[in-house]
Amino acid sequence: MSQILNTRSFRYPVPAIAAIGGAGLAIVAILVQGFNFGFERVSFASLAVPFLVGSGATWFVAYLLEKNLHAQRRELEAAFDQRTESLETTAKRFHEYSNSNSNWFWETDADHRFVFLSSHLHEATGIEPESLMGKRRIDLQIDSAAPITIQGWQEHTETLERHEAFEGFEYHIETPRGERLIRTSGKPFFDDRGAFLG
Repeated sequence: MSQILNTRSFRYPVPAIAAIGGAGLAIVAILVQGFNFGFERVSFASLAVPFLVGSGATWFVAYLLEKNLHAQRRELEAAFDQRTESLETTAKRFHEYSNSNSNWFWETDADHRFVFLSSHLHEATGIEPESLMGKRRIDLQIDSAAPITIQGWQEHTETLERHEAFEGFEYHIETPRGERLIRTSGKPFFDDRGAFLG
């Protein structure tokens, strides 16, 4: 499992940063005491409190920053792990679907002619994908005068011409293994300018 790199920006430099903060406040104290009471009266004892206060305040701020960074890191790791798990589940489902002998993928061009058919078409029907290249779906139907069949194809053709998605469209074709009922679904594809591609 992948993880986000550990963020420990303040763990090791904290003492040094605290010392710098203390020194900074001590310098301010030196200037204040020197100008007010004379620099000759400045002593290490008089600087101890400013140094300790500055060091303590700096350390506390660094501690809060480190704590906040660790909390953000844990949130990012949790979100990353959740997203990774979701992607793995999706990939697994796609793999299972694509490996099913009863399913295959297809792609048509702007004229609704097949330009790609996955190899599972042959495994499911005995039809070689290459033999269907350049043909339209309606070219594969078994002739039928049944009103429901004619109406179904008319509605399907109109859906294609409107460049709309369709789902669960059923039709019969003749294959080397006999007549088969095909159920198919598809989504339109457009380029960046909105032109229909298939």
